[in-house]
Amino acid sequence: MFGNIIWSLSRFPTGLPRRDSMTGWFWCHNDVTGHKMWNRQPFETCQRRFVNDWLEPGMTVLDIGANQGLYTLMASRKCGPSGRVIAFEPCRVERLKLRWNLAWNGCKNVTIQCKAVGRAPASDLVFYAVVGAETGGNSLRPPAADLATATKQEKVGMTSVDVFCEASGIDRVHFVKLDVEGGELDVLHGSHHLLSNLPRPVMLLEVSDVRTAPWGYAAREVVSYLADLGYTFFEIGDSLLIPHIIQQTYHKDLLVVPAESVKELTQKMKSRGWSVLALDKN
Repeated sequence: MFGNIIWSLSRFPTGLPRRDSMTGWFWCHNDVTGHKMWNRQPFETCQRRFVNDWLEPGMTVLDIGANQGLYTLMASRKCGPSGRVIAFEPCRVERLKLRWNLAWNGCKNVTIQCKAVGRAPASDLVFYAVVGAETGGNSLRPPAADLATATKQEKVGMTSVDVFCEASGIDRVHFVKLDVEGGELDVLHGSHHLLSNLPRPVMLLEVSDVRTAPWGYAAREVVSYLADLGYTFFEIGDSLLIPHIIQQTYHKDLLVVPAESVKELTQKMKSRGWSVLALDKN
């Protein structure tokens, strides 16, 4: 109750700090993410629990569409000094909040990349930053009406995952969180080497027709592309992984697992108290 009163008294442009058991200290701003975190409301709770339970020290993580760092902070803590986290965030304002969250938590194993991620390197692209509470809707395309009626435009550069990894000497990525508001298919095309050569990463990604519509394709194409590369899909419940059957329309997050890693992931998550339903072989 007292926390709600504090929040309602002011917009607090500098944010208010709130400690989360999985994330650490998170500065809550006057947006959807900040409001939910401050009031301890459910916010991607099952997805974050999976990431928290699956990541291990020494892993390399790509957080593509890092925003203010909700997953970056967790990955930094779980991967430890021997691990590596790369956070891609092209929006200037959200990147400043990300830097502040990282500094507040003393994260030393995170590298921030200010470029967007797509099929191939590019420069001077128009990026649309949402004016208002839905800051998670920032995108290289004008956001859907449910997210914003006004945006601020800024110019950003772009890289691809394959180009970045080669230039950075990264030969193994364990986990990718991908949420770029409809640009997921372009990112995956620009990650073909990473996604096609062993060992391959596990991924958590948003798949939503509402978000892909401004890009001119159906969200099912994301799933079909990965299925053709030999990936398996799960939906994440409360300490539960449910095999996913490809659908016609989408608005959900999916756990994407290389076929060759399903057995290992299943054993690991069961050892950590999760239930994993069997794939239907028929």
